[in-house]
Amino acid sequence: MGRSGKGVARAAVLGALWWLAGDGLEARDFTLPGPVHDMLRITVGGPWESGAVHHALLGAHRRLGRAECQRVFSDFADPAGRPLQRRLDELRRTAQEVLAGVSYRDGSRRPLCARPAVLALTVPGSWVVWVCPQFVDKRFKDPSYAEAALIHEVLHVLGLGENPPTSAAITHRVMARCGG
Repeated sequence: MGRSGKGVARAAVLGALWWLAGDGLEARDFTLPGPVHDMLRITVGGPWESGAVHHALLGAHRRLGRAECQRVFSDFADPAGRPLQRRLDELRRTAQEVLAGVSYRDGSRRPLCARPAVLALTVPGSWVVWVCPQFVDKRFKDPSYAEAALIHEVLHVLGLGENPPTSAAITHRVMARCGG
């Protein structure tokens, strides 16, 4: 990224912090440590959309900092039957680091995003999460659900397949472990 790209990214971060302050959060609530925050790659729509994803990532990051939420990685396994926690251990990363290391991209042209219930999607093992347009509305109507959707996608990044378990079952388990 060139100098102007870094400047735009920093301006977006400052804008997100200002926007968060309007939500009753203060700059000290911005919990992503510098090196982790610098890893964030969000290319979703304009400032409004990327701000919504940013805000949901902050909430998901906080949730993943709790021991009970981290247990969700032992609740699910990859196709070989290995718990996803084992994959985290192999990567020598925390769930928070994986969340921050994923690329979040505009999924508006993805066919599955045409389904109103689909907020985001990825392919098991991919480090790219496609964020659907309806994610933004859900983030403002039900922030905890949007945060759970991002954690749900991290489970897929680590290798979790779907059907079984169903998408609804995965998100339900994330909500149960990580709070709603």
